[in-house]
Amino acid sequence: MTAQSPAKRPPAAWPRPRPPPAPQRARPVPARRSDSGPRPVPDAAGHVARPCRRYQRSPPDGTGGLLGLLHRLGWSPQVPAHRPSSGTNRRAVADGAVVTGKRTAQLLGAWIVFEDEAGQDMKPGKGRTWSRRGRTPLVRVTGKGSGRVLMAGMICVRPGRETRLIHRTQTYRGRTGEKKGFRAPEFADLLTSARRQLGSAPLIVVWDNASTHHAKPLREFRERNSDWLTLVKLPPYAPDLNPVEGVWAHLKKSLANLAPRTIDDLTPLVKNRLRGIQRGPEILDGFIAETGLGLEPP
Repeated sequence: MTAQSPAKRPPAAWPRPRPPPAPQRARPVPARRSDSGPRPVPDAAGHVARPCRRYQRSPPDGTGGLLGLLHRLGWSPQVPAHRPSSGTNRRAVADGAVVTGKRTAQLLGAWIVFEDEAGQDMKPGKGRTWSRRGRTPLVRVTGKGSGRVLMAGMICVRPGRETRLIHRTQTYRGRTGEKKGFRAPEFADLLTSARRQLGSAPLIVVWDNASTHHAKPLREFRERNSDWLTLVKLPPYAPDLNPVEGVWAHLKKSLANLAPRTIDDLTPLVKNRLRGIQRGPEILDGFIAETGLGLEPP
């Protein structure tokens, strides 16, 4: 027996044309009660002429509605910034302290001195640089050795005088029993040296609330030299009010992508960068302007 092939449909019957879609009846829109007036009556087709609403959505450009009102009042959508919670206004406290310092400096002919400490370790900071496309630049670092360069800086301001930077560095090598930061004797020596470099003028020192600044030897030093030394404390968690923070940021940015092998290679680099900032009083004035504190005499 031979297999019979299945019967084929005539070409005129395939594919079948689809029937046209059935006309859809427009659904009548239910009438809604407006804010005032009688209920609207639908027409013969079931449509209702809706009255204009009292409140409309604002146009895309934000010129109408609630968004337009807030825009005209000077408001705009913004992402909130994080700030440490405190019971006092940091800016008001700082401004009050600086105003007091300005008046005292004007009466005594004193220098206003902002002081802060920082450190630079062996790990290099990352900074943007040039490289071929698709090739990430690599900085070869070594895990041998340890250490840290300790820095203390003072920006000195006096109306009519050039802004100055006085700094002191120490090298911490990670040895047993070695001090890891500046202590009260080093601060006393730094203040005495700063007064000598500034022409034996009175000093109004503005610094943070570090525990070392409350040490007993430093309090005794202040009492013995109260005729030329006045200490003013910044509000807690207020690094943005100290212009010396700008010095540290500028220094660390200039040391980006550097990989010193030993701490003895890092120390001269730090001193060289600090001397470069010291020779630019206009840079120091920029750090002061960034804090927003007015230091001109009232």
